[in-house]
Amino acid sequence: MENKVYTTNATYKVKKANQEQVDFIIENLYKHPNAKNYSIVFAAVDDDENIIGYLIAEEKTVPPPINGTDWFIWNIFLRPEYRRQGIGTAILNEVIKQARQKNIKHLIGSCTNTPAHLFWLKHGFCFRRYGQIMENGNVPHLIFYRLDKPKNAPVKTADNFCIVKAEQSRLDKFLNERIPEKYRLFVNENRDRIFGFTAVDNDKNIIGFITVCPYEIGEPIDGTQWLTPYIFVNEEHRRNGIGSVLLNEILVKAKEENIIQLGSFWLDENAINFVYRNNFSLCTGYIFSGDVKPISAAIRI
Repeated sequence: MENKVYTTNATYKVKKANQEQVDFIIENLYKHPNAKNYSIVFAAVDDDENIIGYLIAEEKTVPPPINGTDWFIWNIFLRPEYRRQGIGTAILNEVIKQARQKNIKHLIGSCTNTPAHLFWLKHGFCFRRYGQIMENGNVPHLIFYRLDKPKNAPVKTADNFCIVKAEQSRLDKFLNERIPEKYRLFVNENRDRIFGFTAVDNDKNIIGFITVCPYEIGEPIDGTQWLTPYIFVNEEHRRNGIGSVLLNEILVKAKEENIIQLGSFWLDENAINFVYRNNFSLCTGYIFSGDVKPISAAIRI
């Protein structure tokens, strides 16, 4: 995240809250029944040490194959008279700085209102399938931000394959043969919107495939996401960078078309390792019924 300088009428500082401040926040401001279990608390205080804002989070374990620790942000709050002055950004910047020092993998959280959506979007967070209605009728608002992003590795090039847009007949054949049965309904409902690219060898044989499904994001964000329903490379051609080249082709196209984020939610262990190596952030399912398996991945364009 790029640090920015803000002009504010308030004189304040941001720091890790001491125990007295933590108790005050939990008892008088946050008032959540489980708040005493949330041990990560940062506070913005004025010259008299009065609390004008806070962020409260809980430490969570990141499951294999990634392993490590996330911080789940339960709440960020500013007193109304101190809002829109950059103080929320200052709190978040301090949290990010200290989280990186502790080798935290992600900041993850949930938001349900327009100002919060725009705040997290502005600061580079990904949204889990934002704007899609889930099976239970809810619209998901999980947000996540990767802290340990590696430098982009050079994308491999090779003279024994090329990337071309998939012909419709080949795309249909691929979707019919390769997509797992449990995702068939999604594919069939969105087949007319799905497009893809193929990696083709010198003999015109398809050795890899990536598919993309656009979907619109409604207010307040307004824009388009791309979902990658499936990426596949023939087994004998794996570990040669073909999957990364296919993914890079999608990222280039997405940037050209002002796509907000590229996401994926069909994650087995191989897919988790692949997207993580390629700079995706992972959203883990511990917020849902204790399941700690990664449930979604995304990268901001």
